[in-house]
Amino acid sequence: MTLVTECAENHETGEVPFLVKLGYSFGTFGESIAYNLFYVFFLIFLTVVVGLDPAVAGAISLVAILWDGVTDPLVGYLSDNSKSRAGRRRPFIIRFCAPLAATLVLLFTTIPALSGMAQVAYFLVMNILFWTMFTLVDVPYIALGGELSDSGKERTQIRTMATMWNFVGFILVAAGTVPLVTYFADPVVFPGEAAFRDPSAWKTFAMLIGALTFVSFAIAFWATKGREPVRHTERKSEQGSFLASYLSVMKIREFHPLIAFCLISQVGGYMLTALAVHYFIYYMGATEGQISTIFLVYGVMVVAASPIIGALANRFGKKAVLLACNLINVALFFAFWKLGFTFTTIYFFDLGIALYFGSFYILGVAATYDIAEVDRLARRDHDSRQGIVFALFSFVMKLGIGLGMFFSGILLKTTGFDESVLEQTPEALSGLHIGLTLIPALLFLAASLALWRYPITRARQVSIEADIRLLEESRAS
Repeated sequence: MTLVTECAENHETGEVPFLVKLGYSFGTFGESIAYNLFYVFFLIFLTVVVGLDPAVAGAISLVAILWDGVTDPLVGYLSDNSKSRAGRRRPFIIRFCAPLAATLVLLFTTIPALSGMAQVAYFLVMNILFWTMFTLVDVPYIALGGELSDSGKERTQIRTMATMWNFVGFILVAAGTVPLVTYFADPVVFPGEAAFRDPSAWKTFAMLIGALTFVSFAIAFWATKGREPVRHTERKSEQGSFLASYLSVMKIREFHPLIAFCLISQVGGYMLTALAVHYFIYYMGATEGQISTIFLVYGVMVVAASPIIGALANRFGKKAVLLACNLINVALFFAFWKLGFTFTTIYFFDLGIALYFGSFYILGVAATYDIAEVDRLARRDHDSRQGIVFALFSFVMKLGIGLGMFFSGILLKTTGFDESVLEQTPEALSGLHIGLTLIPALLFLAASLALWRYPITRARQVSIEADIRLLEESRAS
């Protein structure tokens, strides 16, 4: 029996060895530390370290993420249609993980000779390069996860492990960035609290994160050797042009509520992420140690909750669990808006965002695998268009993220936030509180209403898996 034949048979039985799941999912650690360094700290890096206007910093983030969203569909299409003998997904991962690491370092590197528009242009270009490399690795990587097995249960388990690694990475970045940047800072030039503003310390920390990003994706590439499904070129019709492929995926009715949920909830989720550090420092007066503890507890909550979320989804269905987690979050954030936070109740804030992001990255992403199967059945095609499906989902996700960060910058600007002073005006503090509580609560509520219309329940998923097995049997015969 050849390795390719064994791979195909294992894929059809749905069984994925534990070490393959573990190695593949470790790539999400690299994905997480790269994008979380951007999402959590890039806005504050541009405003506090570089000294850019908050609205300009928010605009840079929005333009770059929208660019990333535009490249997602292209990379998804190229990956789905790759004719490489090494596979459709894995070659992208190994070719672009090193450039991804390099551009991450450049993104957090200041050039003293640049100022004004030249400085803005530099960070915009570095942003675009970083997100281009990220897409070239991440879209094929996520698509590969949906093709390691035809079993919805196995795919949910893969996403559960990946999400756990995701938030281990988040813990490293969110809880470790402030103390490590402070540690790397020059104590003579940037003494005491000013250590956080040392540009060279940020570059050193980014080099550490870049190296870990490269290693994690390289391990995922190695762990999945011989596991990528064979492309059935002898039975496959052409998928059509780039535009035609995406238009056909956009017509999948089951996809529409999931896309709406993704867009609306990500705006709310990443307003929280972009404003959290500002809120902790300027509204609550938190110390570096307290901020690190808040993020550490949040990350631990997601890691602990992920197996529970995955197990519940395999029993009750992705939609039911995702909706329940989101509605709990809505209730919590409305309560936070009315009652405010203390250094005790802030951990209920951790619980709320842990439920949202944990369920989103396990079940929201796993739901795209189900959409790809619906698409396979509609086309009666043995090859999945998982790359295109996830790329479209990712485009919408990043549009929501970019809008969340952009609106955060606008909120800071319009409420009079001044990054150069520790004491903010009442208007600025009120804006921070609303941006971290009421606005996300309303957005999560709207997202829940969209998700309510998602038609793939547990029973429908079982039916889809049965139909996929019949499709595979027809190929074998």
